Amino acid sequence: MMSKEAPRKRFLAIDTSTAMLSVAVVEGTRVLKEVSSSAERNHSLYLIPTVKEVLHALDLGEQDLDGIIIGRGPGSYTGVRIGVTVGKTLAWVWKKPIVGVSSLEGLALAGWQHGLHAEGAEASAGELDMLPLSSIDAQQDQHWIVPLMDARRGQVYTSLWCGEVAADSTPWANLEEDRVRLMKEWVNQLAEKAEVEGTPSSIWVVGDVELHRAEAERLGTLVRCPVQIVGHTIEARWLGLTGGKRLMQGEYDDAHRLEPNYTQLAEAEAKLLGKS
Repeated sequence: MMSKEAPRKRFLAIDTSTAMLSVAVVEGTRVLKEVSSSAERNHSLYLIPTVKEVLHALDLGEQDLDGIIIGRGPGSYTGVRIGVTVGKTLAWVWKKPIVGVSSLEGLALAGWQHGLHAEGAEASAGELDMLPLSSIDAQQDQHWIVPLMDARRGQVYTSLWCGEVAADSTPWANLEEDRVRLMKEWVNQLAEKAEVEGTPSSIWVVGDVELHRAEAERLGTLVRCPVQIVGHTIEARWLGLTGGKRLMQGEYDDAHRLEPNYTQLAEAEAKLLGKS
């Protein structure tokens, strides 16, 4: 009897929002190939050769891809612009659907999963390199994930995500949007949110943490749960997971209108920073 299982789709995922350049090809939850390297200020030189390297290693051409996923920021202004421009160009030339996803979401997933496995949590079973994303159940054991990218002068690109530890999927939801925030004020806001809305099982501060470790540690003194601090970099595979889910659901962006997400400080925070 012939299997009725739908053929798996392959997606090219790219992120250049930080000093790390990362390119991956994913097939569902499998990572077929990923190359990440530190290429600060040289993304324009190395991005296309890295894409070619990944495809050549898999013996794939553009005809073997079903879509392109691009990290649209926030992050480095130049890096984000380069990644989005290359992704849009490839989508137009190859006639592939494209979707832009939050680089911070990819960083949140990468840092959180790395931290869990470092703690000894069970890895994905079988051939799965990642667990599929699913909607979150408010009654389950929840963890807050706070991704950080340094934005200088005490600022960070950040957001807030909520995840659960499950055996067969990654329940996942966004709680606070991508923005540039003053780290000191962000810590206070997170503590207040936990007090008003309920304290999670744990809080994970992940990503570019070293310059903001003192504030991350201060968060641990303000909330009634463990605060884990995990330094990690973006891996394109996680953008492939989030963007791949959207593409499989028939969602995609207009390649001509897709714009980077640079984000800005809220007006009150901008005034506060101007006085410092």
